[in-house]
Amino acid sequence: MKNVSNKSRSIAIISVLAGIAYLYLISIEFINNWDSSVNSFWQGYNDSSQKRVNEIYEEPFTLHLSAKDLQHYYTDSLMNFKTNKYLPAKYGNVEVIYNFENNDERGMQLKYGVILFFTVFALFIVLIAVPLYFYRIIGAFYKNNIFNYQNVRRLNILGILLLVIFALGLTLDITYFCYQRRLIEISNYSLSLYLSGAEWLFMGLVSILIASVLKRSVEIKEEQDLTI
Repeated sequence: MKNVSNKSRSIAIISVLAGIAYLYLISIEFINNWDSSVNSFWQGYNDSSQKRVNEIYEEPFTLHLSAKDLQHYYTDSLMNFKTNKYLPAKYGNVEVIYNFENNDERGMQLKYGVILFFTVFALFIVLIAVPLYFYRIIGAFYKNNIFNYQNVRRLNILGILLLVIFALGLTLDITYFCYQRRLIEISNYSLSLYLSGAEWLFMGLVSILIASVLKRSVEIKEEQDLTI
């Protein structure tokens, strides 16, 4: 009885830690780029709250830059105030403000906004569904109700949800990259595609793999029960 109690306590502790890790995972981008996120929020708020008449619309962009060739790799410079000398530098990720010049560019902004809204909305729903299925599986394990097809189904759904998160994130990355390329071109640099979310792909495939292993275990258990 004591061993069962210790195992249940271990599952509960791991479940809490997994929940904390999940919250960290979905918020890590905001944590690492909180100033950019806050700036984008206030920029959008100010644009929507002002009545614009013959004014220029603007939007902040995060650009991921790659040098066009190695000969001009350090194409920029930064001042070192300790020595009063310039240091060769290459820009990587930079924040810029882009001023929209005509209605065609504004149309692109609106199209991107629509895609962004629906993608983020779908992503929000999936992010809520993931912990629901995860804790249903943990609850079954906690009650020692492991080897059944219901848990196989839950694990498969969990894996699919994680893959959907990866696909939605990939959609956002590619759409944002195409949106930037339509508007911005910089000398000595090319815009590079920033891909994120590989951890979701990995976890989704692992979940589906575990579901396959569990399914085979359930089949073996049923065969043994029939033999007995």
